[in-house]
Amino acid sequence: MKLNLEAEEFKRGKLPGRYTAKLLYGWDDKKFDEEYLKKLERNWNRWKNKRKEEEKEYMKKLEESLE
Repeated sequence: MKLNLEAEEFKRGKLPGRYTAKLLYGWDDKKFDEEYLKKLERNWNRWKNKRKEEEKEYMKKLEESLE
């Protein structure tokens, strides 16, 4: 009976996100990692470009205030 309780506790636990994605989409490690890394790279580039634009705007305002 004790084994059944342990099995029930294990079944109720949450699965890690990566494992769940592999189960749902049937991805192997390489494909999942490739997709994940592409998304990280895309988000990083978006953040970096947005940051540069904000910095340019700040510098313009600073220059205008000094004139």
